[in-house]
Amino acid sequence: MMPSTDQYRSSGHTMILLQEIHHRVANELQGLVGALSPPRAKQMLDGSAAVVRAVERIGHIARLNRQIYEAPASLVFSQHCRELCAGVLSAFGRSDIVLLIDFTAEPASREQRLTIALIVVELLTNAVKHSLADEREACIRLELTSTPCGSVRLMASDSATIQEPTSLTSSSIVRLLAEDAGGSVTITADPGYVATIILPKY
Repeated sequence: MMPSTDQYRSSGHTMILLQEIHHRVANELQGLVGALSPPRAKQMLDGSAAVVRAVERIGHIARLNRQIYEAPASLVFSQHCRELCAGVLSAFGRSDIVLLIDFTAEPASREQRLTIALIVVELLTNAVKHSLADEREACIRLELTSTPCGSVRLMASDSATIQEPTSLTSSSIVRLLAEDAGGSVTITADPGYVATIILPKY
């Protein structure tokens, strides 16, 4: 039996998504390699705090990936996301960002739980790397609610005062994750960015 158009589309999305995630991981590792390579290595050895910071970031990235995929199903989802977000902020050394999480809905399945967790990590990473890169004492709010028709709505917003729309709206990973789950993504800036992801109830 020939694959359907939807199957082809899903397969294509999966391949692009894997490429995007691979690209993200490769960039993170390349950044760490650059920080630990000569002549930076000598500078870092002269300042042990920089070495400690690089090692800490490697550890944060490793723990974050384990947390995403190995979280027990019994763990309350809001707590799971809070721990993931804490890992992201620690990896970037951003202790100044206030994180507000208000989840009144629960994912409908283990698959949806993983999808939302990945989206949360990607949105938070984008905010820290782009819209909040030069902002201090910033705030990020995450809300997970149910719509009247039973869908799940995830909203992420930040307190940025300066926007870079192209960098914020080009998150292929977020869009592909949402589309593969049958959902949609809307990102606006007014003045901080607001991302709204709607996922079906199943």
